[in-house]
Amino acid sequence: MVDSTGATPEASEASRLPGEESRPRRMTICDGEDGMLTLDLRYEDIHWLVDACRRLASDHSPHDSGMLKVSATGTTYLVSVVRNPGKRTAVRIVNLFDPVERVELSDDLIGVIAGLVEEFPHTTGHA
Repeated sequence: MVDSTGATPEASEASRLPGEESRPRRMTICDGEDGMLTLDLRYEDIHWLVDACRRLASDHSPHDSGMLKVSATGTTYLVSVVRNPGKRTAVRIVNLFDPVERVELSDDLIGVIAGLVEEFPHTTGHA
């Protein structure tokens, strides 16, 4: 089976860090608004998700930029900018295989989460 990005399940398995199959390394992110997303940190391609969040949250992204589709950690995410009048710009992350898994994060919280993700071996230096 091939997903819409052309990745096969075998390719996802291959991106998992060697020797990490038995050790759970998950991070659950809650946004305080009933949103929750669990990330599997055993995959070395998680840096693509962190990079997409940082790019969309930065002041350097074009005002009309909207969303990025990212394949990481064995699944596909839709990362999009949320601009609410009177509120700070946020980034929404939705697991496309399980849309119930979604969070909406401020730029400050994205920075904190990115720092935590990068604390794990093999997740730094890619973004």
